[in-house]
Amino acid sequence: MAKSTIEQRTSPDGLQYLRCGPTDSKVGLVCIHGWGCQGADYALLFEALQERSVTFKGLAVDLPGHGDSPKTVSDATVAGCAKAALSAAQHEGLSDVMLIGHSMGGRIVMEAFTQAQASGIIKIRGIAFLDVSNYRLRPKLYEFDENDSRSKAMSDQEKASKKAALFQTMFSDHTPPEFELATLQHLKTLDKGFANAIRDDYIDYDHTRLDTALAAAGHAKTPFLNLQSTDIDGENQRFPLKTGEMSTWMKLIQEKVPQAEQFVVEKSAHFPHVDQPEKVADTLIEFMKRIDGT
Repeated sequence: MAKSTIEQRTSPDGLQYLRCGPTDSKVGLVCIHGWGCQGADYALLFEALQERSVTFKGLAVDLPGHGDSPKTVSDATVAGCAKAALSAAQHEGLSDVMLIGHSMGGRIVMEAFTQAQASGIIKIRGIAFLDVSNYRLRPKLYEFDENDSRSKAMSDQEKASKKAALFQTMFSDHTPPEFELATLQHLKTLDKGFANAIRDDYIDYDHTRLDTALAAAGHAKTPFLNLQSTDIDGENQRFPLKTGEMSTWMKLIQEKVPQAEQFVVEKSAHFPHVDQPEKVADTLIEFMKRIDGT
């Protein structure tokens, strides 16, 4: 088996991504980050997977407009990001993948699942969510969102400050300080037009397409894992969940995807794969073993 390392790679269309695991494996994870985030968010999880000598490959892409991928983006949509992620998987020779999405990445994962089902080029082994939410279930938008009437009275600087403050609430006492700093610095590099366009599209996805995609995964009996660490209150603020609790969003997942396995990741805020990488790695490995029947 080819040597297992963690390294930075580039797809033919310029998409940047981290790769871990055996380089010759045809089975792998395709990990999608959240809005304003980057593939490097999965570095700690990849290190934990490497320590466990996994036999599958892992890819963590920098979505278009994010990280080190091209900043000029002609298709700032959920569909465009999903297509780019699947392209990277094909470039790596993966034929059998598990899609993993954090936050906004959950929508992109579901769209990638839809595209893969339609094309038949890549087999989707399973789907995993990392603290994904659903704007259709939220009481309101954030005041800096372009479709919120309050945003019209705010300057770009004020909106940027509000977004940074929001990200601060997504960290916990278990979040490495260097990750917090890197995340806030990366947020400043996003192109304003791109960031607004992709955010608007994924919120629209929640209202118009997410339920249908989840139901399709349920109908196909696709193995599904939801790792939830927070919920959203009536003021749009995140709060940590405790083991045994079931949010409205988790209940909707169970309704649409009856085979879904759902777990709460404690001692974490919005980044369970960063705050608790060992726990997430073990849960993913056990989930894949159950899929394989081993």
